[in-house]
Amino acid sequence: MTTARIAELENKIHFLENQLAEVKNSHNEPENRYRTLFERALDAVYILDMKGNFLDINQTAIQLMGYSRQEALGLNFFDLIPEEQSESAFRKLADSANYDIYRDPLEFRVRRKDGTWIWIETKAKIRFEDGLAAELRGIAVDITEKKLAREALAQREEQYRAIFEAATDAFFLFDLDGNMVALNPSATELYGYQEEELAGRCGLDLTPEDFHPVFSAFLQQVRTNGRYFSLSRHPRKNGSLMDVEVHGIRFLYQGKPHILASIRDISERVRMEKDLLLQKKKTEQKSRHLEETNTALRVLVRQREADREELARSMVANVQELVLPYLEELAGAGLKGREHALLTTAISNLDAIASPFVRQLSSAYHRFTPMEIRIANLVRHGRSSKEIADILSLSKGTVDFHRNNIRSKLGIKNAHINLRTHLLSLSENTSLPENI
Repeated sequence: MTTARIAELENKIHFLENQLAEVKNSHNEPENRYRTLFERALDAVYILDMKGNFLDINQTAIQLMGYSRQEALGLNFFDLIPEEQSESAFRKLADSANYDIYRDPLEFRVRRKDGTWIWIETKAKIRFEDGLAAELRGIAVDITEKKLAREALAQREEQYRAIFEAATDAFFLFDLDGNMVALNPSATELYGYQEEELAGRCGLDLTPEDFHPVFSAFLQQVRTNGRYFSLSRHPRKNGSLMDVEVHGIRFLYQGKPHILASIRDISERVRMEKDLLLQKKKTEQKSRHLEETNTALRVLVRQREADREELARSMVANVQELVLPYLEELAGAGLKGREHALLTTAISNLDAIASPFVRQLSSAYHRFTPMEIRIANLVRHGRSSKEIADILSLSKGTVDFHRNNIRSKLGIKNAHINLRTHLLSLSENTSLPENI
């Protein structure tokens, strides 16, 4: 073989090698392009065999799970999710092996390398080889925050629903046109309707025609101002009326504006307020009557006092004009001894009727016995204990005993005060000491 022939063959071989390289590069271009998309995808991308073993994951999946690619290739997906989800997930994978289609998104709770748990939403497709399911290719999105937010929202909705159902006030939920969306058990009990009678119906259809303006005003004010309050009378299903307190508020329900009406039966409160008002009027009437009666009594008391003073003046005048002149004449008739003393004492006592002494002694000093009053009067007139004993037919010791009682009741028992002087001062004073 000549040198030229060898060179020609070498050129052909080189040409064929170049052609082969070009062919190989053209064959690898789609795979390289796929790999680039696989690695740069913002979502986690994974490949599993039909037993759940990881065959490959992209960089986003590595960051999401915390495992390296080498560590992930030794893991099984079913070992990373809770046991209660594993069986269901494996069954879904087996069921899908006969269908070359995208399945509905599934949610799984997945354990990361550091032991923390996250929620993912995933969607996958089966790849077949020779008619058999070979691997599962899927994408996953971290929905942990979204899932927790949904759970918190569901919990709040459950709490609100529990409050709605347990509230003692009647709750009605309307759309902005006044159609009934929901109501609680207290509403059916208060108004006498069954829930199926009200659901979906307009409030205007459930109320008497003369009540339509009230309901329309309620809707209009809530739509315009966002709030409503009134005291009203609402009809029940049986036609009876009840006093109610109505609150309305506009708020979002399932993403759309709605109206929540809270209605409280205040019939008992209104009845009590009316009773209190009636009782107040009766009390005021009684008070006026008592004032009038009190005024009349004051007039009567003043009149009685005037009559008493007139009677006293009349009695004193009669004594002075009809009695004392005869007694004084009798005293000058030559009576002696005890008879004369008794007569002069009688004259003095009658004369004392006109003075305040006896009246003060018997009224202010009501603790004095009749005998103490008689002895006090004789002491005031200057009689000694012996003279008083002779006049009253008592022993001197008895008179002294009564004198001590008088001093004690007058509050001068141990004081160096003359009893007669003190008694005379009482007859001169128009008012008596409070401590006696």
